[in-house]
Amino acid sequence: MREVDALGGEMGRNIDKTYVQMRMLNTGKGPAVRALRAQADKRAYSIEMKHTIEREPNLTLRQGIVDDLIVEDGTVKGVITNTGARYGAKSVVLTTGTAARGKIIIGELMYSSGPNNSQPQ
Repeated sequence: MREVDALGGEMGRNIDKTYVQMRMLNTGKGPAVRALRAQADKRAYSIEMKHTIEREPNLTLRQGIVDDLIVEDGTVKGVITNTGARYGAKSVVLTTGTAARGKIIIGELMYSSGPNNSQPQ
């Protein structure tokens, strides 16, 4: 993350706005293994990053579960969501999330879910 921050990345600016503590790790060792660690308020980080993305010019943000890609002549031209919505685009960024094929198992009960009842992807 620090390398992204050095390049002027948005993640570094956002952590500066939302961190609750920051400390240097491995201070008793050599400089090659030292690392700055920041802990952010999870909700504040998420809200601030969402606002940052929404304010970005020339970017249209859509959130959903993608079921299929629209491909023409070997090039991705858009996506089709699980609700049937079709979005065409010059560029498509797919993020898989952290709950891919997540399952909750409680005794005999088993269902698809992610952390905090988020949608599995």
